[in-house]
Amino acid sequence: MKLKLKKSVALFEVAIVVLLVSLASVFLFRGYGVFIKVGKRNTDYIHLALLTDEKFWELQLQEKNREPIADLEGQGTFNSVFSWKFSFEDSEFSDLKKGRLTTHYEERKESLDTIMYFFIEGEEG
Repeated sequence: MKLKLKKSVALFEVAIVVLLVSLASVFLFRGYGVFIKVGKRNTDYIHLALLTDEKFWELQLQEKNREPIADLEGQGTFNSVFSWKFSFEDSEFSDLKKGRLTTHYEERKESLDTIMYFFIEGEEG
């Protein structure tokens, strides 16, 4: 009689261990999947921020080359995933123009809105 009790307890212990290992592996793989998604999303946002910075450098170079202010405005695409739109707005100071650059991530329907002030010499506000 004692032998049957020991076998049934051992079988019950094995079943509990298998259940716990199964649950742990499910949570572990779900956590890994979330980690991968978050890493990809952060990589996309970093890429978006770098493209925004690159576009602002281009705009600053154009402004330093004394290109007309109207020529700086416009929109375009970096590639098939990211696009941009740049426009000027009046600011509270007559010699400053507020440049608004919106970079858009098409796949996620999200955008990054950035503002930079440009000093405009000799232009009346």
